[in-house]
Amino acid sequence: MRAEAAGRRASRAALLLVAAAIVAATAALDLPSASNREFWGDGATYYSMAWSLARDLDLRYEARDLERVRAEYPGGPQGLFLKKSAGGLTVDGAAGFPWLRRVRADEPRLYYAKAFLYPLVAAPAVALLGTRGLTATNGVLLAAALVLAASILRRRGFGSWAVAGAAVMVLLTVAPVYLVWPSPEILGLTLATIGMYGLLLKPDIFDQLHVAAHGERLGGAV
Repeated sequence: MRAEAAGRRASRAALLLVAAAIVAATAALDLPSASNREFWGDGATYYSMAWSLARDLDLRYEARDLERVRAEYPGGPQGLFLKKSAGGLTVDGAAGFPWLRRVRADEPRLYYAKAFLYPLVAAPAVALLGTRGLTATNGVLLAAALVLAASILRRRGFGSWAVAGAAVMVLLTVAPVYLVWPSPEILGLTLATIGMYGLLLKPDIFDQLHVAAHGERLGGAV
């Protein structure tokens, strides 16, 4: 029993060390230099969105956004996804309470045209660490997925092999490649792992939701 308990403690310590190393390595990475100051895929859009949320608290594309990009990437953003917006809501202090108004069709406004969840999650780290905040966010998310995967396997009876199994499933895949890519793939992996962990803790959640919804419909009909 003592040997088994010692093995569990050792595996947990190893897990925490690996998770901490991932976070530390990604937080220390100089992404513009490592990427030869070029963007890959949709990276320019997510990079710009995270910076816009961190500095301007919006997702509007303006001249200052372009200046921020060129400060670290002299070639500017490549493959930027933008859209025009008319009829949507915008904050306007002169509009009176609640300080919102519709965007007119004649206003030359451009907005980023990618899902905003990943930039929103990364924005606080970007505000604190600069561009390193993007890779640090990826590191924290991957470390969280690794720890949750180990917890799932441990609850499924893998014992001291849970950490090794989690390392194989999370680290010996394509997932670590996305640590240096400003994109939402690792966020998606982490959210899926959180969902699996939640189902393990409460496997009948969907049945309960179905019963609750069915009961509401019956109540409404009565």
